[in-house]
Amino acid sequence: MGEKKNGISIANIIAIIGLAGIGVISFFGLYFKSTDGKPAVPALLAVAIVAGLALFLLLAVKAKGAKDNPDKWIWVEIACLVAYLGVAAVGARPFQHFFYVMSEKEALQKIATADLQQVDSLYLVYNQQKDELMKNAAQQMKNVSDSGQKFAADDQLGQYISGIVGSDIEEWMDDADLQLRLRDDEKLKELKKQVKAWKLMELPQLAAAIPLKVKDAWVQMEKKLEQNEQHNLIPIIRGGDGYYYWGGYAEIILPEQRPTQFADAIRVGDMKSVLGWVIYGVLVLLILLDYLVAPRCRFVGPRRGPVVKTNGLDL
Repeated sequence: MGEKKNGISIANIIAIIGLAGIGVISFFGLYFKSTDGKPAVPALLAVAIVAGLALFLLLAVKAKGAKDNPDKWIWVEIACLVAYLGVAAVGARPFQHFFYVMSEKEALQKIATADLQQVDSLYLVYNQQKDELMKNAAQQMKNVSDSGQKFAADDQLGQYISGIVGSDIEEWMDDADLQLRLRDDEKLKELKKQVKAWKLMELPQLAAAIPLKVKDAWVQMEKKLEQNEQHNLIPIIRGGDGYYYWGGYAEIILPEQRPTQFADAIRVGDMKSVLGWVIYGVLVLLILLDYLVAPRCRFVGPRRGPVVKTNGLDL
């Protein structure tokens, strides 16, 4: 185990594996926290964590094996170890965040689904009110027609029926429904599929897309309501028993938009994963193994040259 092949020892290989493990998992942890869904910055930060660990490990090893003034290099060695542990402490949060997202998958999926269900509820409320208002308007128009009521030239209800509805109420309903009907929301369907699939590289984009989708749904619905007002699509006809009069245009009341929660839930998280702490501690120690088995130079009594002694196993 003490032999090196091509200048690389087993301890070096173990350290490289540990650094790679921390780098990959930290990248995902940082990526899940990103607000723009782009991997460039998380990748750079993950590289910075790995580079910091590798740098201070290397400096600690070099200081431990220094041949000149080893009694002074010991302080450099200690400082490098402290810095190494400091970088490890910084890297613990993104590392733990990865395990939080993995362990809370089902809970996070429920939160994302609840956010998207706001849009389903919005569409349902809109369609129910639209259909009911149009049904009532059509029935009142038939009542007006059956009553044989005569309107003055300037009567608004008479003008509406003669100018917009005409003699075919069913055709009016079809035309109005065509303008007010909601199209299939393909984006909503796509987001629901992403929540169900739960692909790691899509989660940050999903966290950014869901609040935008919910907000856009309300904006588009407001436009639909403006369309109803601008095109005089659903009238209110009041009265009965042979006398009917104009009541204005129908108003659809939308539910209040609630703040979405998925983006905050996946970006904030916690550091309570026991498995995450165990794996992180093991990786940090495996990387540090390269330092622990490195030779230390010590002076033994008066002499001209240093005598190299090693500590621990020689890997």
